[in-house]
Amino acid sequence: MSTPLKGPILSSLVLALLGWEATSEAAVQCQRTLVANVVALDQPLMFNRLGAQNANGMMFALREDVVDDKQVPLSKGGAAVPGKVTLRPDKRPRPIVLRVAAGDCLTVNLTNLLDYKANPNKHGIEAEEPEGEAEGPEVENEGGEGFVADEQVAERMVGFQVNGMQAVNSIADISAYTGRNGNFFVSPGSTRSYTLYAEREGAFAATSKAATFGGEGTAGNVSNGLFGQVWGTTSKSLWDCRFIKLRD
Repeated sequence: MSTPLKGPILSSLVLALLGWEATSEAAVQCQRTLVANVVALDQPLMFNRLGAQNANGMMFALREDVVDDKQVPLSKGGAAVPGKVTLRPDKRPRPIVLRVAAGDCLTVNLTNLLDYKANPNKHGIEAEEPEGEAEGPEVENEGGEGFVADEQVAERMVGFQVNGMQAVNSIADISAYTGRNGNFFVSPGSTRSYTLYAEREGAFAATSKAATFGGEGTAGNVSNGLFGQVWGTTSKSLWDCRFIKLRD
């Protein structure tokens, strides 16, 4: 009795699968493709004017805002050497924010310029005494005794995973290393591109999943400052895109 229905049922399933596949492919149609050149680097972080700090902080920054040890911007020929770069002195260390419109694709060219070893900076920031002034009596800072800022995770690979945005080319755009999939993280001195699709408006958290354990609060390197956001805005919104370029 069920034999005559077998053919129509199979045909319906095949058509449904084909329709689902076509819908899935049609869903990722980039209205525009914007490109952001991003660098992961070690950067001391000052949290307030009372002196709370993390000498071994980390951050994502636009390549235009990063300089080498001779203060030459990387975008103008500066040496992109792991552990030998810092944020421009006229910039404050803040979480990176990239903006796209709903329907856009975003290509993030991520360069890992973290030092090869974790916690490369000295603990604390020593104040420099002005020249010519007499030295006053030494004051012991008992509260700072034994303080060590070494919360960086030993793993030095990084990624740029954005929750809520879709991979465009392949699973490699997800920036992960899970199961039997490949390792899509970036080692120090290397660069990798991730292309993501903003299906809708919203604020999407960007983190590195290369270190998912350890550090303060077992939060990996997120607690050290290695995080940011991608804002998905309406197609009619206006915003400054001088450093996020449209792909030719």
